[in-house]
Amino acid sequence: MVLRLQKSLLFPVLAAFALPVFAVAATPVAPIVSSQDFDTSGGWNTTKTGTFTWDLPEDVIKVAVEIVTEDETEPQVSFDPPISEFSVSSEDLKEGLQYLLVQFKNEDGWGEVATLPLLVDSKEPLPFVPEIIYPESGSFLPIITARTSDTTSGVSHYVINFGSDEVELTPAEAAQGFSLENLSIKGTKLKISAIDMAGNSRTVALPVLVVNQMSAESLQGSWQDLRNLVNMTHFTAIFLGALLVVLLLYIRSQRIEFVRKEKRLKREMVIAKGQTDKIFAALRDEIHEQLQELGRKSKVSKKDQEMIDSLHRALQVSETLIRRELDDVEEILN
Repeated sequence: MVLRLQKSLLFPVLAAFALPVFAVAATPVAPIVSSQDFDTSGGWNTTKTGTFTWDLPEDVIKVAVEIVTEDETEPQVSFDPPISEFSVSSEDLKEGLQYLLVQFKNEDGWGEVATLPLLVDSKEPLPFVPEIIYPESGSFLPIITARTSDTTSGVSHYVINFGSDEVELTPAEAAQGFSLENLSIKGTKLKISAIDMAGNSRTVALPVLVVNQMSAESLQGSWQDLRNLVNMTHFTAIFLGALLVVLLLYIRSQRIEFVRKEKRLKREMVIAKGQTDKIFAALRDEIHEQLQELGRKSKVSKKDQEMIDSLHRALQVSETLIRRELDDVEEILN
């Protein structure tokens, strides 16, 4: 028997078994960020100034952008209307690792976050002084060693330039030492450059003796002569330095002795001037007294009177001359 159902009864039954329909929110995908100024693949950068760009979908209504030190966050600074580029400067970036976060928002909400690591090292490696090691035997050429560090990205390698030759060394090889016999002797100045992971470099230049067209025996002898000359120069410099110190100490001692004698002479001068004043005062009084006694006589001849006047004048002239000489000496001492 065929069971027939009316349409009016069939639709309610099917409706009872119908599955619910869910609407899926279409939030934006993570932006694709690019830059002509920065390495966006995780490499080191030497600049702190530049611009980042991205394509802006039509449904995006806001963009959030921020530079942070931790990557597991979302940007907190948003822009409405949305922007398609973001510029940074040295005030925004610091040395080391930071992250650029970019996020889109549409009518359905905020989308995925694009996290871009930014490695920045804008400083050269630390200053260094290469060490020259002179071998006692074997090769006549010195061994050059170099050691330095870079506080941010670290030292990548060293480059030695000598004439037209160029050699690249790892930090370990540079610290162990590099012999100049591995280079053709064509120049007079050797340059050593320390280069960090970001490409910053610091270069040190060293003068080198030209030894072209010489035999090994003459090179060995010339090198030994040069070392002897350097040692003699050092000895001469030390000897002259010691002689200069002795001379300075002698001059200082003589100066002290001169000052001491000068002070003593000044004291003696003051005493002599005082004693001279006293002696002349006493002598003057005595002579005046004798002359007055002589003048009391009833008869003084013309000759005696002339003698008395001459004594007065001689006494005054002598006192004036001696006082003038004492004043001159005192002026010189002061």
